[in-house]
Amino acid sequence: ELELKGNALGAEGVSSLAETLRGCRALTSLDLSFNPVGTEGATALAGALGECRALRVVKLARLQSEPEGSEALVAALAGCPEISHLDLRGLMSEKAVVALAKAVGGWGAMQQPEQQLV
Repeated sequence: ELELKGNALGAEGVSSLAETLRGCRALTSLDLSFNPVGTEGATALAGALGECRALRVVKLARLQSEPEGSEALVAALAGCPEISHLDLRGLMSEKAVVALAKAVGGWGAMQQPEQQLV
């Protein structure tokens, strides 16, 4: 579990964190909400999240990224089949919402009634 909510992490900090997360197969919960990561940081994070296949809880609300960043994150999260709680409030572009809708169909854990998509 990694919670860094509201720590003023910008593109450089999140890019460094993303390098650390690459290959981190045991991480089950990640909260980076309320950080000004920008598109560069969101894209770097997306590159790492696809390898974090054990993620169950992902909170990326209000990351302050351009649409390209949110779209990259959603594309990466599509490869994380164990997600049961996802918070992307204030992050989504229309294109990212469409991609997310397609991804959720492959998340068996998300389809259980007690699970949440915030």
